[in-house]
Amino acid sequence: MTLTHRRAAEVRTRNFFNHRASIVSLLFFTLATGSQTATAADRTICNPGNGTTGTLNGTWYSYYEGSSQNDRSNCDVKMKVYDERYNNHFRIDWDQNSTWQEDVVGGVGWSSGSDTRKIGYNLGQLSSNSSSNPRAIAGIYGWTCVSSNRTRNPKTSAQEYYIVDSWVGSNKFVPWDENANAPATPIRRNGKDVEVKANGGTYKVYKVGRNGPQYCGDGTSRAFDQFWSVRTSSLSTGSNRSIDFANHDNIWDNHGFRSSKVKNGYQILMGEAFGHNDFRHKGAVDGSVWSR
Repeated sequence: MTLTHRRAAEVRTRNFFNHRASIVSLLFFTLATGSQTATAADRTICNPGNGTTGTLNGTWYSYYEGSSQNDRSNCDVKMKVYDERYNNHFRIDWDQNSTWQEDVVGGVGWSSGSDTRKIGYNLGQLSSNSSSNPRAIAGIYGWTCVSSNRTRNPKTSAQEYYIVDSWVGSNKFVPWDENANAPATPIRRNGKDVEVKANGGTYKVYKVGRNGPQYCGDGTSRAFDQFWSVRTSSLSTGSNRSIDFANHDNIWDNHGFRSSKVKNGYQILMGEAFGHNDFRHKGAVDGSVWSR
């Protein structure tokens, strides 16, 4: 049985730039580049208003938490960016209010995307108290922008993209189509679902229309497209994983994706958590990302 999170009900009033990416980082693991070592310069962010981006000793991060969490002062939802010499490492913990409108998304990676980037990552933790319907996801996330100078093109629509490798819940994760107010359906071609076969897995491909604030431009709401690749089975945590972005980019290209504009937006390992109307959604994501 396939269920979805209720993305239509998750209202994002992001004047900041529809910054949506939420992510998972590991408590302890060893990467090819060496073991994780945190320092006193680690940065904890909570209540960031309409969102925040920045750099901590070369680690570029993006973080947003939405709805009533912005009015809370007790840091029930927070992101930590670790000051590490070799690896981009972050952690998000959430204890969301009982409402569909909660959303937290963040992660670390690159301020400029690449359509050929070979990405390595490790999720040390991805947890949620929602056991059936997936309400926490992790993977690669980013935006395409017409220009690297976004303020010069404030009204130009962007494109948002996800490569989802992992989620928490016994059901499959399916994006929510806000325009149809229903689960999204995969792109079909010649009577078959369009798929990406890459890095040892198979991904269903979705193109979903949205209308809302965007990372590119002045943050005002307008129509744009989301491109999704969602793995048909969720990957477990605790192991080094690989994503070759070009495998997904090449398929999305056939359906209107602007590959040449990926460089004008950011590209991160993300974790995202969605609220629920009937219970407080609690969980965490912890992970690191690097170029292979």
